[in-house]
Amino acid sequence: MRTNIQQYCVLILVILCSFWIPEKTFANYTASTSAIKGFVPIGTEVAVFTLTITNSSSTSNMTLSHMEFSKTDGNFNFDQFDSIKVYQNTDEDSNFNESSNDLTAEQLTLGGDATTVSPSNDNTNKTINQGGEQKLFWIVFKLKDNTTLADTSGITFDKVTVCDDQNSCTPTTLTDPNYKSITATGIEVTYADNIAPSIIFPGSKNVPIAFFHIAAKGDNVNNLSLKITDTYGNFVGNQGVEKVVLSKDPSSRTINEVVPGNYSNATVQVIQEKDISSSDSVSESIITLNQWTNLTTLLTDAPDPYNIWLAYDFGEDILVTADSKLNISITGKDDFFGFGEEEGSLTLTTPNENLTISFAGIEIADINQISGENSYDANTTIPALAFSLRAHQAVVTVNKITIVNNGSIPFFASSGPKVNIEKVKIYRDTGGGAYNTQDDILVGELELNGSDSEQTTKIAPIRLSIPNDDFPDVVLEAYDNNPNNVQTFFVVYDVASDIVSTDSTTKNYVTAEIGDITATGNSGSIDILFKASGASNTATLPLDSKPSIDLTETTIQIVETIDISPTTAFDGEIKVPMLYINFKSDTEVQTGKIKIKNSQANFYSKSTGITKVWVYEDKNSSQTLDDGDKFLRSVSQFPNPKEALLENIEFNHDNEFLILYDIGLLASEENKPFAAQIAENGLEIEGGSSTVSGVLPSIEVAQITAVNNPLKVVTIETVTDAITTFNIELSITNDSGLALNITEIKPKFYLSEKGGLDISYEFTTSVATVDGADSFILNHNDTKNINFNCSHTIPYSQGTVLIDAHVMYQKQVSPNQKISLQRYQDGLGDWSLIVNPDTHEREIISNMTSATIPPSYLVHPLKLCSSESSNTCENFLNGTSIGKNKILSLEFVDSSIIDESSIRLIRGNDILFQKEELDKAINSFTLDKTTNFLKFYVGETSADVSLSVEDLSGNEMSITNLSYLISESIDITNPVFYPNPHIFGSNNLNLGFSTSQDNTTIKLYIFNHLGQQVFYHTDIVQSGLNVISISDLWADMVPGIFICRILSEEDGRIVSSKTAKLAIY
Repeated sequence: MRTNIQQYCVLILVILCSFWIPEKTFANYTASTSAIKGFVPIGTEVAVFTLTITNSSSTSNMTLSHMEFSKTDGNFNFDQFDSIKVYQNTDEDSNFNESSNDLTAEQLTLGGDATTVSPSNDNTNKTINQGGEQKLFWIVFKLKDNTTLADTSGITFDKVTVCDDQNSCTPTTLTDPNYKSITATGIEVTYADNIAPSIIFPGSKNVPIAFFHIAAKGDNVNNLSLKITDTYGNFVGNQGVEKVVLSKDPSSRTINEVVPGNYSNATVQVIQEKDISSSDSVSESIITLNQWTNLTTLLTDAPDPYNIWLAYDFGEDILVTADSKLNISITGKDDFFGFGEEEGSLTLTTPNENLTISFAGIEIADINQISGENSYDANTTIPALAFSLRAHQAVVTVNKITIVNNGSIPFFASSGPKVNIEKVKIYRDTGGGAYNTQDDILVGELELNGSDSEQTTKIAPIRLSIPNDDFPDVVLEAYDNNPNNVQTFFVVYDVASDIVSTDSTTKNYVTAEIGDITATGNSGSIDILFKASGASNTATLPLDSKPSIDLTETTIQIVETIDISPTTAFDGEIKVPMLYINFKSDTEVQTGKIKIKNSQANFYSKSTGITKVWVYEDKNSSQTLDDGDKFLRSVSQFPNPKEALLENIEFNHDNEFLILYDIGLLASEENKPFAAQIAENGLEIEGGSSTVSGVLPSIEVAQITAVNNPLKVVTIETVTDAITTFNIELSITNDSGLALNITEIKPKFYLSEKGGLDISYEFTTSVATVDGADSFILNHNDTKNINFNCSHTIPYSQGTVLIDAHVMYQKQVSPNQKISLQRYQDGLGDWSLIVNPDTHEREIISNMTSATIPPSYLVHPLKLCSSESSNTCENFLNGTSIGKNKILSLEFVDSSIIDESSIRLIRGNDILFQKEELDKAINSFTLDKTTNFLKFYVGETSADVSLSVEDLSGNEMSITNLSYLISESIDITNPVFYPNPHIFGSNNLNLGFSTSQDNTTIKLYIFNHLGQQVFYHTDIVQSGLNVISISDLWADMVPGIFICRILSEEDGRIVSSKTAKLAIY
């Protein structure tokens, strides 16, 4: 039991202790605070206060219970705070670091002018252990993003409450420094609209991507950093973004005033420039600009916001596809930040720039070698390469396509005679998908001579879309995954007449590779020159398997084939132009054949298809049939309806041929076009192996469509019954709607039937009336009657003849056109006449014996000539001796009825073929249809000759058989007097004989029945038939029986003699 004095002492102690709180301690802990930072950047957590608690108890742990705060002054209350958090300083660092400190308490729901923050019951970071442990707590404030920058609010840390183990809690009222004025700081960013282009072309430089205003609010900001993200990974240098430039615009433009054209790298002040191609630290997706110059600090008192440009340079080798894009993303809270100048707090902004821009340009695709299996040599054209171009996102104009040749046969690149590859051409496909010069469009070519500054022996820049040139511009529409928008191009080489390799250790070859392709596109404000994706002169396409074409030595080189056909041709039109062929041969003269392919399979011979195929030499290179062009060969029989074979054609060193068709009179009824193409084995040398270089079958395929012939109505009005000379009246009507030029109309006579032999040559016809004509203009709806006097002047044939007509005409405006209207054979083989009615017949009789004379289609006598001049010709007697290498001349009565392609002339064992000029070294003949003469050399040995021909309808005419003797020695054959017996007193006695040599001296002796010489004559005669007029030379002729002796001499000696008998009465 305490004494009064003890109780009094205890009371005094209690009273004294109740007044002693110098460190704001109570019981066994002390608490103190400090205000450390007042600038709070929006969006960041800033430690504004610290709280220090010391546990002095040796028996009880202490627990932080709660803290009380109040708004004392300023613009905003606790509604504007996003959170207040309390962290225990577990890392014992003097600076707050969220990641290395432990969360003790947080209050996320705030409002009003006061708030309390308490740890949760299960939080373990609120304990201060007994025995004098001291804990430091960070009081961290975070403002909401919508807080007005530069606004302030005075916050007081009023009170802290701590509890012991027995849950006895003691509050402590905090004192100064427990107040802090908080200022909302940050970087204010405003972006301009429509600065970035809608598309970007490869190689574009100084492209403004963004323009924005930035301003520091509440506190100056330095140590700025801007991070840009591209989700497509374009920070790769030449194949994407090449350079990023951040710069300050010294002007005071407002956000609403600025346009992309305001950006100029000459006037801006560069803040930071990063060359990506030379930077090792740049990822493909992120670039950070954190070394700012010319703008190291954002000042809060700057009079205007800072104007900032973000611009890019792009590499030339961007791979442009339908999906290639650029992304500019500056959206994360750590994408744009700095540090407050006063307190060094991390100052974040929340940017909102996220753009996606498509790359525009040209994609190169579908690269294929198109040279095929053909051989190529000098003088040929090589279709080398095909490729497609797709323009993505924009319409572009292609300016240049560079072709690279790394072969042993280079591009010619100097002056002087050209060798190797002399020209490169670019064609644009018109839709067929395969190279075809007749349909595809030539868009550019380069004559290789080194005059282009970029051209070398390996590089050929073909420039396209040049103003005022002869080629169309190459414009590519924006590709939208519609295959029709893809344009295909073909690369073609022209090989010079000589090939000189640069590498004797390898084969001769060329390559065709794609180098630089440049084009122009519009980005919205300016035209931009750019390169196509993926190819360059040093990294060509295709990347693997470079197209390589061998050059081999050949005997024939196809230089060019051209479709020269019209779109349509009339039924019955003849010699319609189809193909032009230009080729060269290694030897000056050789014989070969040409095979024409017709994929429509309508080589019929009949009127429903092609009736004849012609080949002419184009003498003047006009690519049209002219009077001066040289006929080479024709064919009218087609064993295969898909092929026409023209044989025994003379190939010279340089050859330009025209292929022509005759169109059947019923061709349009088939409703099929006609095609012409040089076949796969279409050129061939006869009598030996030949190699052909060039494209076969020819790429060019001529095609025409037959249309109905304009002239249809020809009428026989009358045929008189006179026995010798009779009259035929023909009437012709034009209802075609066209003006027609009738160049020829005449009757025709067919033996026995409609399809019978054409014997019109046996008849003489002439226009009967003085004002009549067989050529005239026949206008639409006009009718013309023509009367002909006719007679059977060569009475060789006999029987019934059917009377028809033949008309040659043309449109009045087409002077080179020839249309034939004559009898025809339909698809079933039935013959029809062109006249109406077709029943006029006439009986004819013959007064000749065919066994004794050659066929009636030849004029008699035949002629033997020393030269091609008619002045050197003498009559030819069948079976007689003649000199070698004479010319036998046969004259047709009317060669127009002869199908010249049917002529078969055999001399001994030699088959002779038609040529335009005679050459004794070649087995040939000539036919001049103007003069009707067929001529050939007789050769150097005796021979039997046969001539077979057909009329225009394929009827075989009588065969002509001839023979002659040719001797190396001087010989006299077949001496004969005529007439024999001779009537005394008449003046027509002749002696005919043949000699085998020119300039032969002959002596002629005539003896009477007593053996007395009564006549002598000597002469120098030529080979062949010779006729001596005895009546003119034998003045003392008397009646009687005589023997004639004819001798030939050589060097004064008799080498041949013959005898003939003569009777005179």
